[in-house]
Order: sequence, then C-alpha cells, then structure tokens
Amino acid sequence: MSIYEWEDLLGERIGRTPVDTQTKAGWLLPCVPERAEWERFLRAVKESWRTIDTHLLKYPHTLLMLYTGVAFHEYENNTFWPQFSRAVGVDRLPANHQTSINTAFLWAVTKVQLRSPKNLDSDTLAMWNAVSRSYVGLAVRYIGVPVSLWGGFLDICDWAVWHDGWNDLSDAEWEDTMGRRCGGRQRLLKFLTDNRSTASAFINELLDARRRLNEDEKFSLTELVRTTNLRHEYFEEVPETAEFLQRPQELDSLLEDRPRLLWHDNRIAIHLPPVKTEDATWRFDGETKLAGDIATGFPINGKAFQEHLTLELRAGESPQPFPVVGLKPFGLFDEQKERFANIGRSRLPANSYRLVSSTPLDISARGWADWDEDDKNQPVELEDGTQVFVTFLWPVSNRPMLKVNGGSKIEFGRRQRVNLRVFSGCDNSHVFRFALKDNSKLIMDKLIMEQMPVLVLEVPVDFLPDEPGLLNREFRVFVNGRPTEGEWIFYEEYPKYPDEKELEYSTWKWAEDIDFTQGDYEIRVESSRAGILPFGTRPSQHVNSMSSTDDGIWPELHDEKFWVWVLLSPIQDDATWEEFWIARGAVAGFRNLRINRNDWRRLEEQGLVELGRKIKILQSRLAFCPAQGNTFVAHYAGLVNRLYALVRAVPPVQQIEAKQERGLPPYLEIHWPASQRSYIRSICSREGIKIRQDSLWNR
Repeated sequence: MSIYEWEDLLGERIGRTPVDTQTKAGWLLPCVPERAEWERFLRAVKESWRTIDTHLLKYPHTLLMLYTGVAFHEYENNTFWPQFSRAVGVDRLPANHQTSINTAFLWAVTKVQLRSPKNLDSDTLAMWNAVSRSYVGLAVRYIGVPVSLWGGFLDICDWAVWHDGWNDLSDAEWEDTMGRRCGGRQRLLKFLTDNRSTASAFINELLDARRRLNEDEKFSLTELVRTTNLRHEYFEEVPETAEFLQRPQELDSLLEDRPRLLWHDNRIAIHLPPVKTEDATWRFDGETKLAGDIATGFPINGKAFQEHLTLELRAGESPQPFPVVGLKPFGLFDEQKERFANIGRSRLPANSYRLVSSTPLDISARGWADWDEDDKNQPVELEDGTQVFVTFLWPVSNRPMLKVNGGSKIEFGRRQRVNLRVFSGCDNSHVFRFALKDNSKLIMDKLIMEQMPVLVLEVPVDFLPDEPGLLNREFRVFVNGRPTEGEWIFYEEYPKYPDEKELEYSTWKWAEDIDFTQGDYEIRVESSRAGILPFGTRPSQHVNSMSSTDDGIWPELHDEKFWVWVLLSPIQDDATWEEFWIARGAVAGFRNLRINRNDWRRLEEQGLVELGRKIKILQSRLAFCPAQGNTFVAHYAGLVNRLYALVRAVPPVQQIEAKQERGLPPYLEIHWPASQRSYIRSICSREGIKIRQDSLWNR
C-alpha cells in the first residue's frame, strides 16, 4: 500500500470511532495497527518519509497514527524520539525538527478530534495548556498503556483489587503510593503519575473485565478482546494478563491465529496458525510450506537469528506479510510460558530462561543460580547444523537482574499479588507426613495427612490496606461449605533478607476446640474483594485426615540440603520456579536455607530431576544396604510423600536422619526391621520408587 492509501484507510478507521468515546482515555487504541499491520505501515512511512515530512499537514491521519503507534508499540526507557526516528527511517531528528512534528501532531488532533480544541475534554485541554506541552503524554492518553509497561501495570491492578478507595487518593497520596508499589521502576512510575487519569481508566476497565469473566464462565477472552481496549499485544507479549484475568487456560486459544517463534529441543520454528483457505501457502526466506486447517510449525533454526523475520501467507491475489521478532542480538526464552519474552518490558517475570544467541555473549547477572564461566554460552547444535550459544538462568531471588553485552539492565521480578498455598506443615514434625490420592498421575487432587493442612498467605509488603484485623475479616476459611473458626497469624520471626523484604507470610491457625476427626474435608478460602482465592490453580483443596504416626521417627531438618525435596514435594503437580520459591518462603523461610546451582546440578547429574520449563522430577530412589543383625539400612532420595507410604506401613526402628556426602545430593538414612525388607520392596513398586542395590548414586 502507498502512503496515500494508508492515509485514506486510517482516516476511514478513525472516522468510524464514536464521537462519545473521543474524550475517554485510550479512545484511539482500537485504531492503532496491530503488530503485523504496524510493520507494514512503517515500511510505507519509511519509503515516503521525505514526502510526508515536507507536507506534514497533508497527512494528519498518518501522523496521528505514527505518533500514537510509536507511543504504544515502541515506547521504552522514558524516551520517544529515538524510537520515532527509527520508525521513520532516519538516524536522528534535531530539536527544531521535533518541534515542527509536534506542532503538526497537535493540528492533526484538532482536525480529527471533533474538529476544534474547545470541544476536547478538560484533561486534554490542561495538557495542551501546560507550559511543557506534554505531547507524548497526550499520545499516551489516546492509546492508554504502552505495551512495554503493561506487565508492571498488572501489578498495580492486582493492588487495586484490594483497595476500594484507590481512585479517591489525592494526587500526593497517589504519587507516594505508586512510588512504593513500583519498586524502582521509574518508567512505570512516571507513566502512572504523569497520566493518572489514563491509568485509572484502564485500571477500572481491567477490574471490570476480571469481574465479568468471573461472573460469566461462558464469556471468553476472545470475546473480551473484541469488546474492550484489551489488545492482543497485552496477552501475546505479557502472558500474565490471562493469569490476572484468571483465564490462563484460554491464552493459547486466544493467540492461535498469530505466528510466533517456538523452541523445542534442538529446533527453532515459527508457529503457523490454521488457515481455512484451500491451497494457501506459507513462505519464508525462499522456502514454502503448505498451509492447513490445523496449526503446525515452520522450522527455521539458524535463520531465526535476525532482527526481524517476515513470514508471508499466500491465500489470495496478494501475499499477506506477518512480521516476527527475531533473535538478534539475542533471545530470552521463558521456559515456564514456553515462548520468547519481550525484552523491552519494564520488568520480566522471575521465571527460568534460556538466553540464546548466534555468537557468545558478555553476560553480567545477579540473583540467578551460581554458575561457572563454563556454564555461560554453552554451544548447542540445532537440527540444521547451526551452532548457537545457550546460557540457562534459574532464579534464586525475587529480583534477578541481567545485563548482556554491556547494554541496559533487564530486570525481573515476582508478580505483586496475594498468593494462597497449602502445605502439610511448616515445621519438622509434619513436612514429611502427607500423601497424594493418586501418585501415579502426580495430580494433587486430594491430600492425605495426619492433621488439617497449613494454609499460607504470601502478601507483598504494604500491598493490603493497613487496617487492624484485615486478614481475618478478608480471608475467610470454609470447611465443607461452612465458615470455620481460627485466625491468621503473621510470621513474626520471618527474616527480612535484602531480596525478600517485599514479601510477608501469614499462616492459618485452626481453632483448638475444633475436632477434625478422621474423614474427608474440602477447604476453601473466600475474599469479599477477590471472591474465591485459589490454592495456586485449584479453587479448593480436598483433604483426607487420618491417624498420626509417631513424632519420634521423623527427621529434624536444620540447614540440610534435603529441604530441596521437602519443597519440591508439595508443588510437584506444578513445579515452576515461582511455586518453588513460594514454598521456600512459606515452609522454610525462617531457616538459613541456601540452595545454589551446584545443588541442582547434583540432582541433574544423578538423573533425579531435570531443569527446564518446570522442575521435572524424574525419579525417587531407595537403596537397600546389607542387613545388620535384625535391622537393615536404606537410603532415600526423592519426593517425601512417596516415602510416607513406606514409613506408615513399616515404622523405622529409630529416627530418620538427613545426610549428605561431599559432591553428592542429600538423602535420608532409615533403619528398618530386616524381616520387612521384602514387604518394603513391594510397596516401592506400588509407590513408583526406583529400587537400587547398595548405593543411590551413579558412581
């Protein structure tokens, strides 16, 4: 399309915008081209920039869309003009040139928005009349939240869920509160304070969307995107959006029609969405692949290491291009989300990542599992023979940081939200004492334990309203559909390590006069503000209470590294890094527990776990040592809930001990009656425990 055709198309699109919406924040966002169309638009702008620049007033719709589109798609690091310059294909625009473009932009706004500035809303007029003339602020008001800031914006929406009067704060209170909530993210803070009315409008819209989805299970994310200002980019480049809306299972279906890079094993490919047109074909870099009515992949491997990739769909008279962000100078693959991350975001989730490039990188990092120099830039061969360099990143803090080739810092962080989890215990006497209803499927459908479980709330510091007794009023516990007595107890002893000072923990203390006899129970926690508060992804937790074993047979853990197995056991159905660190803080946070890269490496080397998208638990092992009189010794490494079945069936003759040999993973030493050796062996087979002779380890 020529720039003249774009001017007409954009004019027609903007002209269809209802007049009554033109005073609302984000009213132009539906008109901003989506990523693929945006790239085509920029190509036309670059080809015709000299003509546009000479006759700015002849292209009001093009200029308006260029200005607002850069604010939405490209805004980063509190800058605008470097991105605008790249968008129009020039090295830089001098200050006087910027002034002329700003003037033309205001004229375009006047022409498009109700033809006269006197009809504009008061916020826009105030911005126009400001001495500083916040042109970028005006553009942001028209498009809402730049996509690079959306992840941090979700944290503010999570906070707003719990604060009914958040929109009534004075400007000074708002600035102070946002300063504390942004945690050093200056770009996000500047947006929230400079564009408060815009931010507030979008917060309200997102909260309304969340309520609507909760009230109507049949209403889908796809329908939501069609009827609101929620853009595909907010979901595609910030997958946590679906989590905030409590519909993460719908994310892939929402984005199934959008090409994107995938990485699996030694293959990098472009996801090809389904196409209904017969005989349609996909084309990339001279290669062709037949389109189909189901999604498939287009292997590109070494060709992915370009700044921009262009995929073409030929399903009619003219090809339709689809731009895909390439992996130059590097890519950051989010193992948990199974997609390449948008590294232009203000803060990325603290997940596990693979840093990949076509050449070795100079890497500076903090808050990740320790590595040797040999762990960086590990050579990996793709299926087409291309050698790439991969560095694996596993978070060991809530706020990791990464810098590549001396560039800007890439910051990471946990989502700012209330997390509710359930554990068998938070002390030595009960962390081992639970089982799952169906171990073979590793689905935590029902917990079998000797006491009612420990419920833990993880809450960011200053996240909830500062009201006495809030937790007990807000988070009500129900058992079998009825409210139960008890109270939330704050972890007074929890140490405030530098990287954990932003989180606080509270546990539910069941009322002492409640007698939970042996039987089945369903536990649910409800909030007046947020509705049902899920245990991770489960809306409730089923528990079977049974008789107790002897306290004296269970080990007492201190700083032993066997804690790693204790923490993996309750999260095995969803063993992501975030779940592991929630468990670490909730169950073992008051201990001086430090698990580093070498600890994980030992487990990997022995074939017990595999690190990646999730912490995959490959095996639990029991080694039978020679009998010593009437007893024999066994060594155990693995999930503690699998061991529980053994100990319950055959109590040890003395207390179990946690041990570790130099250079090897931790294990438990158990003394059992020699007469029960065969019986224990039969239980191992049932519980999925691998039996070893004499030694646990691959020597």
